[in-house]
Amino acid sequence: MRFLARLFAFTFAISAAFFAAANPGDLTVQLWPLPYVVTLPIYAAVLGAAILGFFAGALAVWPSLRRSRREVRREAKAITVLEEETARLGGHLETAPASRSFFRRRLFGRKGP
Repeated sequence: MRFLARLFAFTFAISAAFFAAANPGDLTVQLWPLPYVVTLPIYAAVLGAAILGFFAGALAVWPSLRRSRREVRREAKAITVLEEETARLGGHLETAPASRSFFRRRLFGRKGP
């Protein structure tokens, strides 16, 4: 998984570099209703908007991830409890009689079916 993440990051960085080299022109951005005017290279405006969108999306998804993490913690705690119970009952299983004849005697008497 790390390899894929690094491959994606490398591909994105190379694409951004090519995009910046291909779009060196200037872009004038007016911040309406404010009286400010900003002149940026085209690549800076586009990549800045992409980065801003990434962080806005991460902020929008964060609450649902919080719920998922809480559920995973709750299930991990339940798994731990069940593993402890399994270990505890495993000791009882070793001391229990395991032969089929024991169960036949208990169900059908001495002779069996």
